[in-house]
Amino acid sequence: MNAHTHILGGLAAAGLVLSVGFVHPLTVIVASGFGGLVPDWDHPGSTVGRWVPWPAISRSRGPAIPPEVGRAGWPHPIWHRHQAHSLVGLVIADGLFTGIGYGLFRLLAPMGRAVGGIGHYPWPWILFGLMMGGLSHLVLDGFNESRQWWFWPFTQRGFRWPVHGSVRRTDSWAFI
Repeated sequence: MNAHTHILGGLAAAGLVLSVGFVHPLTVIVASGFGGLVPDWDHPGSTVGRWVPWPAISRSRGPAIPPEVGRAGWPHPIWHRHQAHSLVGLVIADGLFTGIGYGLFRLLAPMGRAVGGIGHYPWPWILFGLMMGGLSHLVLDGFNESRQWWFWPFTQRGFRWPVHGSVRRTDSWAFI
């Protein structure tokens, strides 16, 4: 699926959870929209993946099938829709993004205080929004043809919804 579909999915997830009320609704909305993109960090051509400084790899799957892409890993490569599209991978990636955000906040906070603006870093709400967006990403990718490893590292069995289709057909629903 493309970035627009995943951002819309993250915003829809934020809308569902915000209906019960939260302290930082704008933070949850923005983090959930971005969180819809986070699981695709393993694809070097994705919106988030282009910014990840980790070596990209690919392997051929045959003459009529596009190559499989991912990131170099140890001891095994991280292929797209495998480890990063799991619940454990989602928790790890969202924790890293929240930590990177906190580091940037600490770096820039003195400048914000000088102009009277920045108070505290709402990391629980950011992490919550990233998780909601990431879960919406996994749910939406379940409609694709290729399976994803939701329960890695416990199993490498792929999952997809009973009703699934090509990425082009699935993405067209977001722009009706």
